[in-house]
Amino acid sequence: MENMIISDEKELKRLGEFLKTPGKRLLFSHRDADGICSAALLLKFFGEFESNARQGPRIEKEFVKELVEKKPDLIVFLDLPVDQEWEKLEDIFKKLPSLRMVVIDHHIYERNMNSGNIVHVNPRFFEDKYIATSYVAYKLLQSLGKNVSPFVWISAIGIIGDYDIKYCTDVLELSEKTYPGSIGKNPMSSKLGYASELICSAVTIKGNEGADSVLKILLDSNDYRKFLESKRLKTWHQKVRKEIRRVIKDAYRNREIHAKMGLHIYTIMTRMSLTSAVSTYFGEKYPDKVIVIRKKSGNEWKLSFRNQSGAVNVGNLAKRCVQGIGTGGGHKKAAGAIVSDWEKFRERLLEEMKALKSKQSKF
Repeated sequence: MENMIISDEKELKRLGEFLKTPGKRLLFSHRDADGICSAALLLKFFGEFESNARQGPRIEKEFVKELVEKKPDLIVFLDLPVDQEWEKLEDIFKKLPSLRMVVIDHHIYERNMNSGNIVHVNPRFFEDKYIATSYVAYKLLQSLGKNVSPFVWISAIGIIGDYDIKYCTDVLELSEKTYPGSIGKNPMSSKLGYASELICSAVTIKGNEGADSVLKILLDSNDYRKFLESKRLKTWHQKVRKEIRRVIKDAYRNREIHAKMGLHIYTIMTRMSLTSAVSTYFGEKYPDKVIVIRKKSGNEWKLSFRNQSGAVNVGNLAKRCVQGIGTGGGHKKAAGAIVSDWEKFRERLLEEMKALKSKQSKF
């Protein structure tokens, strides 16, 4: 492997044994292109799972109760930094002591959970690189001796969908070699880039139902051309693009600019889950600014962060600002959060940005 993915052959063998655990098997993946594509790759070779998409790593009391009632023998988490909720995982293991768990992730981690009952894979254990989970899943399956190369296009869609491709170019090049014209010179605007947009739109407009639909289409497709033929995905994509244009126009009227701090806050109002898509738009438009998009969701606020230049680690920024009022984190250039108290979060955000600006001005 060009990138260090797992510690050694012994741990790889243990992963393979865990994935063959007999009995009740549950799979949870992040509800985005990277998470869904990772799930599709795994299910191509390990099909006997009850699969579920999740918005993020938060483990609610209801979720714990549901897991305990199902009494699974194996749980797999893909593209979900559940180590942020390690205390709740410990509670699950107390109630299900024989449970096995596999976590395959790429987010900034809070703790390495590898133990007798857990196989925890994260390339960040070895080096601080942004490597998509669908890349990690592809390489792991390859190392386990699976004939995964015909499905390299699925891994490529997940990589492109997670935006930062710097350390994943070998898989993208293999996809282009295997399926000429799928990647071309610009992955983001390629046919597989469009495929990642289709996935995003399906989830945006239909939530978990959309994620389930995408996963089924991926599993039923032998190559990317079959996937792109889905009329349902195309229809959803057109509706979402129209709504994004409306929301962005409205966001300009509901913005809070802190020019000296390099901070832009935009409030959006839509029934669709568009915080990530809108933050990507503003992140690209203002790459040197810290972008925060907020959207009311029940009694909470759903937030998305971007800093395309990477000058500010928004993953760490999100973590510091949500302590005690929600959950959050992610990557250096992109992150997400859910908070119950917007005013407290805003106060912390401004304090953090002021401190960062003061620190930067000293150099």
